[in-house]
Formats: sequence, structure tokens, C-alpha cells
Amino acid sequence: MAVAIQPVTSLDQIDQVLAIEEASFSNPWTREMYLAELENRGVSFCYLAYDTEGRSIGFCSFWRVLDELHINNLAVFPDRRREGVASALLTFVLNEGARQGAKRATLEVRQYNDPARYLYERFGETYADYCRRVPRWLPSLRGLSNTLRSTEFDWLKVLRKEYGTPFAWTSGMLILLVWEHYGAAGAPPLGRGEFAVITVIWIVLAVAYLIVRTLKLSGRLGTT
Repeated sequence: MAVAIQPVTSLDQIDQVLAIEEASFSNPWTREMYLAELENRGVSFCYLAYDTEGRSIGFCSFWRVLDELHINNLAVFPDRRREGVASALLTFVLNEGARQGAKRATLEVRQYNDPARYLYERFGETYADYCRRVPRWLPSLRGLSNTLRSTEFDWLKVLRKEYGTPFAWTSGMLILLVWEHYGAAGAPPLGRGEFAVITVIWIVLAVAYLIVRTLKLSGRLGTT
């Protein structure tokens, strides 16, 4: 069967992936998980297969880390199986991974999943031969430069997700420092200068925390 395979880049396509996921698995991935995958550019990839009428009928998601592919999910609508869709997706993904510098691929298959075992047996011989020839305990860093070049650092996302962590940890350390000098028996008291420094540091962190939180709530840091 002829299928068109396209990368998942929009929220509408994620909804299509979720529809296939929920029809195929008893414990499907959530929308939040796929949104996180969509933001993890350069490492996480997902492709949808469309039939000749433009309807999404299957998908495959994978990670590329250094020179290895880890295929996370491969699914096709139940009523569109045994038409070659999964084979087309897996072939495309393996070729795409090789184009990006991957030298090996992993796919977890449950023992009772006969269709998945068929795919593994069909596509796994080349991989098995590679494992026999190449010692896997030797790390390979040949794909590291490609991974780093293709990975985008989103500092706004870091602010949205982690802005409270430095404030909480530093506040805790400052509180412990003050308690050690004022509450612990035999500890020397803090001088005015030391106490002023601690107070200034905490005020700066508190102001930074409030600014970032205000920006996040107003939407100026983007959306998660």
C-alpha cells in the first residue's frame, strides 16, 4: 500500500497520533508526553503515515542519541493493519536514522505481540549481524557532534520549568546558614556584614523569582 510519511510538527498532528495510540495500546502515552517530545528537537522524532485520501493511519516515534535509534512507539489503526503501513514506517525511520548518522537501532517487542515480532524478525537481521560484529560495550561518540548541532537550547523553557528551583535551594541554604550561627550551640554569631550580604543575596533572588513568575503568568515566556 502506498503511504505518505510526514514529520509531526503541529498540535493537530499530535491529536492524530493520540487517536492511533489510544486505539492501539492499553496504556497509551498522554498528550503531555507527546508535547514534551515535540519540544525536544534534535533528539525526539515522530512521523505519521497517511493513506491516499490524506487520512492518518499510523505513526512511529523514536529518539536519536549519538549513533543509536531507540524506537519508542510504532502503531497502526486496527482496521488498517496488514497493509504494509508498519513496514513502510519502520523502513522510513531506519533510513532517516541512517541519514542522521545512526548506526544501530533498538525496538522493544512483547513476547505475545505477534505482529511486532514479525516486524522485528523482518528488520532485525541486519541489526543482529551488526551486534555480532561490533562489541557493544565500547562506547561510540561518532554521532555526538551531529546530536549537539541538531539540538536547540530553549532558555525560555528552562526559565518556565526551573525558575523556582534555584530560589528554593538557595533560600534553604541561607536559612541553614543563619540557623547554624544563631541556633546551634557554641557556633559563632554572624557579623553585621555577613548578615547584610546574606540578606542582599536573598532579596536579589526573591526579586528575580517574582519577575520570572510574573512574566510566566503573563505568557511572555511562551507556553509549555
